[in-house]
Amino acid sequence: VVGVLTEAREARERQVAANLWTEYSAEALAAARAAGKTVVLDFFAEWDLNSALGHRPALQGKAAQAALRSPDVAAFRVNLTSTEAPGWALLRTLGKTGIPLIAVYRPGDSEPWTQNAATSEQIAQAIQSALTASGPATDSRTLPTGTSGG
Repeated sequence: VVGVLTEAREARERQVAANLWTEYSAEALAAARAAGKTVVLDFFAEWDLNSALGHRPALQGKAAQAALRSPDVAAFRVNLTSTEAPGWALLRTLGKTGIPLIAVYRPGDSEPWTQNAATSEQIAQAIQSALTASGPATDSRTLPTGTSGG
């Protein structure tokens, strides 16, 4: 188990180094949203095995990686390892309590598409939908097949 968690941490560090992800701060999130970016939030904790085994491979998949590389996407890692982490307040404002969680905000929307478990293709589809479609991101017509908001 320790090896899996270490691998997941190292993979996240490589993604940050590759400039796909920015560490979450309320200020950076507000700036990205004000700039009209599609925002992707990856809520995780170093101690959470589901974060390591569940959605980490999906976020590292080719489809999700391609979508995350769009210049119109701002991706944030929301590290909830500490009980004092600022991301906990954001998680609560979304009405969520569990991790892992992916949230995708379409520019201008107040409610994101959210999923606790999704494939790389579903994450990519949610991002592409947020980049191209009009209407709220939580509209069931724009959600990736086989998932639901929440």
